[in-house]
Amino acid sequence: MDQFISANGAEDHALLLDCSDLSFKLVPIPANVALVIANTMVKHASPAANTPRAARKWKRPLRSFGKHRPGVKFLRDATLNDLGKWGQEMSPNALKRARHVVSENTRTVQAAKALLNGDFKTLGALMAGAHWSYSHDFEASCAEADAMVALAQICPDSSARASPAEASAAAPSTLWN
Repeated sequence: MDQFISANGAEDHALLLDCSDLSFKLVPIPANVALVIANTMVKHASPAANTPRAARKWKRPLRSFGKHRPGVKFLRDATLNDLGKWGQEMSPNALKRARHVVSENTRTVQAAKALLNGDFKTLGALMAGAHWSYSHDFEASCAEADAMVALAQICPDSSARASPAEASAAAPSTLWN
C-alpha cells in the first residue's frame, strides 16, 4: 500500500483504496486540519503476520462465512452482521482477526465520509478506533504505540480523544471486547 499511495496520492488528500479492484478516491484534507502519523521506531513482530501459516488461518473465517454466504470470497466482503451471525463458528482468535478486518473496512469508508463532511470528531474517533482494533483484535500493536494513541487522546484540541469504547461506537460494531 505504501507504493500505491506514493504513485497515486495527491498533496493535501487522503486516499481511499478498494483493494479488490485497486479503484481509489482522493479525499481532500482541509487546510485547517493536521493529521499526525507517528512512528515509535520500535521493532515488533505481529502474530497476524503475512505468512503462509497466517494465510491458512485467514481461510478458516472465510469458510464459516462461505457456508452461509457463498459470495464472501475475502474478509472485505463480509459484514459486521455476518460476524454477529456466524462468528461463534470461529475460534476466538480467528473471530478477533476477522472482526478487525471487517470493522476496519467499515471505518475507512466512514472516515472518508467524515473527512468530506468536516466531521472531525467522528474522524478522530474512527482513527482511534482503528488503532484500538489493531491493538486488541489484530494484536499487532505495541505498548509504545498504544501509549502514543492514549497521549493523543488527552491532548487539548485533539479530535482523536476517544476511549476504546467511544472509538468502537464510531463504527457499527457490537462485537468489541
